[in-house]
Amino acid sequence: LMAGSSEAREVLSALLKDVDRVLVTTATDYPYPLDSDNRVEMRQGRLDKELMVGLIRSEGVSCLVDATHPFAAEASSNAMKACREAAIPYIRFERKGLPLPQSDLVHCVENVEAAARLSCCLGETIFLSTGTKDLEVFCRMTGEKGRKLIARVLPSAKSMERCLQAGIEPDDIIAMKGPFSTRMNAVLWSELNVDVVVAKESGEEGGLGEKAEAVQELGIHLVVVKRPVLDYPVCFQEAESLRSYLREQRII
Repeated sequence: LMAGSSEAREVLSALLKDVDRVLVTTATDYPYPLDSDNRVEMRQGRLDKELMVGLIRSEGVSCLVDATHPFAAEASSNAMKACREAAIPYIRFERKGLPLPQSDLVHCVENVEAAARLSCCLGETIFLSTGTKDLEVFCRMTGEKGRKLIARVLPSAKSMERCLQAGIEPDDIIAMKGPFSTRMNAVLWSELNVDVVVAKESGEEGGLGEKAEAVQELGIHLVVVKRPVLDYPVCFQEAESLRSYLREQRII
């Protein structure tokens, strides 16, 4: 099980109803909240295709379930390639999307670069809620355009270090772990005089609904980066449906 999204716990619970061992991998060392179970083994660290193939073979993995974040496109692509090479089934579990309000304040774009350009056109103070992966793009663009950038990231040493290395001032780093309510978002963004919030199309679990409600309340802009589109061979959005498929295919 490739974890990296909040709903991976739901998938794990479903798998443990039928299997004796689940190897869970996460890309980062941020604490992952899983119930204690001696059938679960945790591995941390990013895996390229070759490392995945080696792990599949050395651990006798019979099926890979990819429950990574909707924007972990490289990890998912590597996983599909590794499964083809190792000749085991690949199954994608992806969180459901969330309809956004039809509003002049909500803007959907195809990628991070487009989000950075549009944000700089929409306001002076930009609040980045997409994590640390996109920091460099936004720091470069906001620096060129003379805009202020505030980043909300996980409260970990690595996240703080990446922010500082990218050039974000300590006063402009908000180190907090969600989920965040509509009210909390609204109060924070109001206090910081934010003009534009940047988010990813991360669904209900990623707090996108609360962000959309908060910007509507404040009358500020929300720029949403659309999910990458990958050609998954098999994909589920319900844990029990995934479990039923594994049973029908005699994978578990």
